[in-house]
Amino acid sequence: MRIVFDTNLLISAVFYGGKPLELLNLIKQGQVDAIVTPEILAEYRKSMFNFSQDEAISAEWHAYFREFGILVQNTQKFILCRDADDNKFLNAAHAGKADFIVSGDKDLRDLKGFHIPVSTVSAFLAKLKEKNA
Repeated sequence: MRIVFDTNLLISAVFYGGKPLELLNLIKQGQVDAIVTPEILAEYRKSMFNFSQDEAISAEWHAYFREFGILVQNTQKFILCRDADDNKFLNAAHAGKADFIVSGDKDLRDLKGFHIPVSTVSAFLAKLKEKNA
């Protein structure tokens, strides 16, 4: 399955573990494809630095998604989110033909009318387990 992995999940995975970390491990193992764009990579790097104040951590996770992510270029610009900054995830999902956007962001999860569903990490992992059963 192809997903777009929201920045809030990256921070949760790295600093708190749990299901977001489980999903990161599935990406590394090649069981899930993570779609990224240059804009998303830049946000990951900036957000990780802002949260950790550690350039090494920021660079490590930027490199992780450069290695294990599928880099795509936006083909269309959507303007559907209440938080305009979240539109980058819609753009990436569309360009990368994602099956899901995985996010803990309420603005994204409340979005209606986009052709790619937004899922929580728990719901996505349950769907993945169902599919692989």
